[in-house]
Amino acid sequence: MLGIFRFRGKTGRILAIYHSFCDHEERSLHPIQIRDATGIDLVTVKRTLDQTNDLFMKLPGRGDGVTRYALPSSIYAMDPEEVEALVRKHARRENWVFWTIWASIMVLFGISTFFAFGSMFL
Repeated sequence: MLGIFRFRGKTGRILAIYHSFCDHEERSLHPIQIRDATGIDLVTVKRTLDQTNDLFMKLPGRGDGVTRYALPSSIYAMDPEEVEALVRKHARRENWVFWTIWASIMVLFGISTFFAFGSMFL
């Protein structure tokens, strides 16, 4: 999948990670803690955290080599319903972009096919 689609098809995973932050008493979590809380494999958790940096921010290391993630203040201050609406809005927008690209490719294919083989029927 293209890297431009960060939310499309991943809303459940993103919201599960978000809820693991809400349910945990610490403000910052390590990807292994998120994996244990959500049941999502570690590689997927890490990729999701890195791709959606407007929802999850990577914290600078504390010298112990452990990478932790936290919710930005703007997301932390929102209600869970607002965050869910934000994620769904992003996913819906990406869905429109996906289908627009797909329709454009089909139209271009149709036009090129017409010009390539249309003269046979005229």
